[in-house]
Amino acid sequence: MARHLKVADFQAEIDGRETDLFFLENRNGVRAAITNYGARVVALWLPDADGVIENIVAGYESIDAYLNHDEAYLGAMVGRYANRIAKASFILNGEKYRLTANEGRHHLHGGKKGFHNSVWSAAQTRANTLNLKLELPDGNEGFPSNMKVDLQYTFTGEDELVIELKATTDKPTVLNITHHSYFNLGGESNGSTARNHRLKINADHYLPVSEEKIPLGPLQHVKDTPFDFRTDTEITEHIKPGNVQLEIAEGFDHNFVLNKIQGNELSFAARVQDPISGQVMELHTTEPGLQFFECEFPPEMELNLKTAFCLEPQHFPDSPNRSHFSSTILRPGEQFHSKSIYRFKNKN
Repeated sequence: MARHLKVADFQAEIDGRETDLFFLENRNGVRAAITNYGARVVALWLPDADGVIENIVAGYESIDAYLNHDEAYLGAMVGRYANRIAKASFILNGEKYRLTANEGRHHLHGGKKGFHNSVWSAAQTRANTLNLKLELPDGNEGFPSNMKVDLQYTFTGEDELVIELKATTDKPTVLNITHHSYFNLGGESNGSTARNHRLKINADHYLPVSEEKIPLGPLQHVKDTPFDFRTDTEITEHIKPGNVQLEIAEGFDHNFVLNKIQGNELSFAARVQDPISGQVMELHTTEPGLQFFECEFPPEMELNLKTAFCLEPQHFPDSPNRSHFSSTILRPGEQFHSKSIYRFKNKN
């Protein structure tokens, strides 16, 4: 049985703004629960190959629980800059900006008060659609510009969770936004480990990282490495003892360079299947990179899923300091636009 979430447990006041819980449902009866605190997906209920409804997203059952684990990023939209910026600083138009250093000496996921810890304005326009808005002031976590972000979650009749983002700025800045749901396609009750899922990533290259998880520099081809997910294989088959990169991340926490014909096209990024439940998830995105992260939650976190993985569409980490990476600069008069589709189906 899926968790029963209570709306009252998500109604609170944070920084003078009200939080709430919203339910999206498509014509097939597929449902998602989303809170405007961090624009987080709290739960996603899907039928498996046998028709059993399972929640496949890790989440907490109250706002208080999210506040007590505010750096877990569970189900959140992450920004202004997802992933890491080295030494918590960058130079833009000759001016150096110093950011919040919240992972050692580096900046991670927008800082202490990023998208994930903000209360978004929310309006549910249809049963399957939720619109959210966020305004951030100039200097927030060290970033320049007043920024406006529009986010739309839609659950289509094809069992697709569509995430569409638009953003504008009043002065030059950098921006990198991602969605950070933790998935286990086996759900809560069958005990499936995420490492037994079968994964395919449409990428010929990935970014090796230092011990501080900052990109080392050049892209590396995935051939003859544990990072070659170009064919559908179990994740556990890629866990190779003695591999330095896997030891640094205690598994996978790396950015893959997606194969693109055009830079901003909506294209296939990854496919995951749980062999036990038969549940399949495909990801299509306009973003150039994909952070693959898999983890085992410690018991004290009391999560409904014990192991999970993230597929986070985004630009590359530390791009503001790497001229050879695709640009993350947003200027006045321009509009940031990003779209990702998580498509679900059963293999039956």
